[in-house]
Amino acid sequence: MTRDCLKYLYGKFWFLTRYIIKNKNDCPNGAVRILVYHNIPYKKIDHFRNHLLFIFNNYGFFDPNDFELFNIGKIKFKGIRVLITFDDGFKSQFYATQEVLESLGIKAIFFIPVNFIGLNNFSDIKKFINNNLNIKTNPSDEFFPMGWDDLYNLSIKGHIIGSHTESHPWLPTILNHKILRDEIWRSGDTIESRLGISVNWFSYPYGRRRSVSYEGYMIANKRYIYCASDIGGLNSPNGECNWIRRDSIKVDASLDFLRLVLEGGLDFINFWRFRNFKKASEERKYK
Repeated sequence: MTRDCLKYLYGKFWFLTRYIIKNKNDCPNGAVRILVYHNIPYKKIDHFRNHLLFIFNNYGFFDPNDFELFNIGKIKFKGIRVLITFDDGFKSQFYATQEVLESLGIKAIFFIPVNFIGLNNFSDIKKFINNNLNIKTNPSDEFFPMGWDDLYNLSIKGHIIGSHTESHPWLPTILNHKILRDEIWRSGDTIESRLGISVNWFSYPYGRRRSVSYEGYMIANKRYIYCASDIGGLNSPNGECNWIRRDSIKVDASLDFLRLVLEGGLDFINFWRFRNFKKASEERKYK
């Protein structure tokens, strides 16, 4: 039985187990569930729209521009709100924002590897997607990157642009401190100089247990206020800004599975993932 099949069945029968596992929708002090999407193929845009309409009608969205006030307890609400983020800077994300997010008044965060932005030669795009993003395919238009004009248009409409390093590397393989620092810091500096904005958000490439070194973690936290993983869970007021939790979701995931994620059906797994993520990162301090 495949992993996708198991996810489908778990999502389908979540309504039977949601009261056995603590319902994460019951958050008296409010919490933010952050979703991360990647490519949004146009043929799946209706799936994406259905995701956001489901969230809009059942939970509500959170504006990333309010995260600082939320984190210090100045913004309060009951239950959960959902924050949308995108990784990797695909052009399809820009189109999806125009077609879906804008009509619903949703603001999102776009984490970009700056060396990918603006590539327009097919062979360069294919090389970056295959080697840096680890997507083994011949890229169609939907995998092409955004340009700097696209990112500027997003930023002036209230979306946040964050760093996702320069080249999307596996950070623990970079042993030279200066090269690692440049990979993490210069991406934010480039975005600031190109767009005329402040860059306070960063997401680790891959963002799982073995993909973050202790040194990379320390370097990122000296440059950015908010550092996001790719491990799910709720973000509560007064939480750890250097360990922001995000739930990765496929654009064609069923609404049953989306509800399961939003209501914490995977948080028992994410608890151990997150614990191991921090442990693995900190263990590298002594290597």
